[in-house]
Amino acid sequence: MKVKEKLDLNKIKNIKKIFPKHSSIIDDYLVNFNKYGYKEIEYVKCNKYSEYFPTTLSISRLPREVKKYCLKDDYIKLDFVNCGIYILKHLSDEKGTINDNLNFYYYNRKIIIQGIMNTLDISYKETKKIIFNIIVKDDDVNLLLDDKLLQENQILYTYLVSLVKECNTLQKILGLHYSYNLRNEKNENVNFYYKDMDSHNLLGFVIQDITRQLTLQMYEYLQKNNYIKNNICILHGDAIFILKQENINYLELNMNLMNHIKKTLGYSMKLSIEEC
Repeated sequence: MKVKEKLDLNKIKNIKKIFPKHSSIIDDYLVNFNKYGYKEIEYVKCNKYSEYFPTTLSISRLPREVKKYCLKDDYIKLDFVNCGIYILKHLSDEKGTINDNLNFYYYNRKIIIQGIMNTLDISYKETKKIIFNIIVKDDDVNLLLDDKLLQENQILYTYLVSLVKECNTLQKILGLHYSYNLRNEKNENVNFYYKDMDSHNLLGFVIQDITRQLTLQMYEYLQKNNYIKNNICILHGDAIFILKQENINYLELNMNLMNHIKKTLGYSMKLSIEEC
C-alpha cells in the first residue's frame, strides 16, 4: 500500500534549525523528498495479524514535538475513539462473555482517567500507560496498581482490581477462541508462526488486525470520496492524517464514516476529527 506525504517547503528548510537535538532522525526522514515537498511511503503488514507499518521513515515515527510541527496547520487527524477498548468489548459481546467492568470503563473513560490522575498526581500520558497495562497485560493486579490508590481512593482501586481480573479472563477466553481457529487454518506458514504463541499474545495480534481493517476501510472511504487528494495521507495505528481542505463539513464526514464502518465491518465505532 503506497501513499505520499507532503511537507511544507519552509518546514523542510527550517526543521533542523528548530529541532537541532533531533537532527539525525530528521536527516533520515528528509531522504527521498522531491523538490515539491512530496515523499512516497509504502505501508506493509509485518505478519498476518498486524497493523500497517511504513517501510521508510514517516512523519508518524518522528519525535512528538517534531511530528506536531510537521502536521500543524496543514493536516487533519481522523482517529477511532478508544479503539482497542471498543474492539475488546465488541469481541467479548460477540462471544457472550461477562464484561461489566470493561463496559463501565468504555462509557466512563474520562471520569476514571481523571480519577487516577488526581489520586496519583500523574500526567495523562502516564495514566494511559496504566490503563493500557490493565487492559492488555496478563499480570498480577499488585504489579499494575499503585498502593497509593488503595490508600487514597479505595472505591477506584476496588473497581480497577475488578477490571484487571475481568480483562485477564477475557484475554484467555478470547485468545483461546482465536488460537483454536488460527491453528486449524490450512496454512503451514500461519501455523508455524503462531503454534507456540500463548492465547493472550495472540489476541493482541487479532486486535491489531481488526484495527488495520478499520483503518483500511476509513482510507478507502476517504479516497473514494475525494477527501484524500493525490493520495497524500499519513497512516498511524488507528488514525489517518489528511491534508486540510476548505469547506469540509466535519460533522457530516464523521457521521458518514461511522455509517460506512458499521455497514462494511459491523463495528459501531466513534470517530474523532480535529485539525492538527
